[in-house]
Amino acid sequence: MSKIKTAFNDLELRESTKIAVLDIGSNSFHLVVARVISGTVQVLHKMKQKVRLADGLTKDNCLSDEAIARGIESLELVKESLTGFEPSSVRIVATYTLRKAKNAHSFVQKAKKVFSYPVEIISGQEEARLIYQGVAHTNTLENKNLVIDIGGGSTEFIIGEKFTPLLLRSLNMGCVSYSQRFFKDGLIKKSLFNKAITAAQQELALIEDKFIKLGWQHCLGTSGSIGCISQIIPQDQSNVTPITLTHLEQLMAEAIAAKSVDNLIIAECKEDRRQVYPAGLAILIAIFRTLKIAELTFTSAALREGVMYEMEASLQHTDIRERSAQSLATRYDVDTCQANLVLTTSLALYKQVKNPWKLNDKKIKPLLSWAALLHEVGLHIHSR
Repeated sequence: MSKIKTAFNDLELRESTKIAVLDIGSNSFHLVVARVISGTVQVLHKMKQKVRLADGLTKDNCLSDEAIARGIESLELVKESLTGFEPSSVRIVATYTLRKAKNAHSFVQKAKKVFSYPVEIISGQEEARLIYQGVAHTNTLENKNLVIDIGGGSTEFIIGEKFTPLLLRSLNMGCVSYSQRFFKDGLIKKSLFNKAITAAQQELALIEDKFIKLGWQHCLGTSGSIGCISQIIPQDQSNVTPITLTHLEQLMAEAIAAKSVDNLIIAECKEDRRQVYPAGLAILIAIFRTLKIAELTFTSAALREGVMYEMEASLQHTDIRERSAQSLATRYDVDTCQANLVLTTSLALYKQVKNPWKLNDKKIKPLLSWAALLHEVGLHIHSR
């Protein structure tokens, strides 16, 4: 035992902070516990619970006692994972269902009896903004990007450039609410798909003109419904095949042929996704048709990541490539003086060949600086 203690005596410990984010969604509750160290986020613990809060929202927008009970039971399970966290290190955000529920205060009051952390009911605009921040901080976004997030009760649309959202909208359509409305008995028919798609297109008419006018170069989708669909479509060797309208219409034909959600073959997705799959698919088809989307790429980051990156100031508005290179440099204690010499030499060579080689790409300088840092990391890992 004394040898183990001796081994750790001279070990330099880096400063780190622990943060936790709970997303109270209409379909699921998601908890993420992470450590922020050396400018990077390290996920320590994840918990997902299928609560289907939106199932308990009545026509007059009151949350049923049963749905509230399911939600509070879920919070009781989350409570243990939050033991010891300071209030400033925890953020709990609630979305569509609690936004709509007239008796949301009943849920919030019961939640206070479980733990002291406040439940923050965010607006649709704020939800869209945080979703975009999650995507922007975990992807390298060039030019204008359209980000789409199909949730349980609402769907968020954002056009942004780099870290700046330019246009934010939230529409009242989601995979749980549309499942209740169009696929309640688990039956799948062409007529039901058509009704769901038409209803979604009517919602999309509210944003269609502004989004098409502003335009975008790339389209990204996030969250469960789009993630499930991206897993089902045939993949190429890179396993990052974009989703197209052709894919979606083929999946719709296969779902209609199945006739029931119980007969759906979607082994790539989790079993609990089956019940809301047709509704999510119908919404995405409507989005593709209305906004004339050519292709969409799935990204796993969404609301939770956006909240995390806002909680920690050191992580905000930094290119993920730069943050990764700096994190590795810090972790391996590279010789920054030597790295700067490598960079200076590289830039001097770059200036000499820039015009003859027609190197006008603005990305080259930052790439050289990151390469200089990573070169030193490489020497530290393997010096030969």
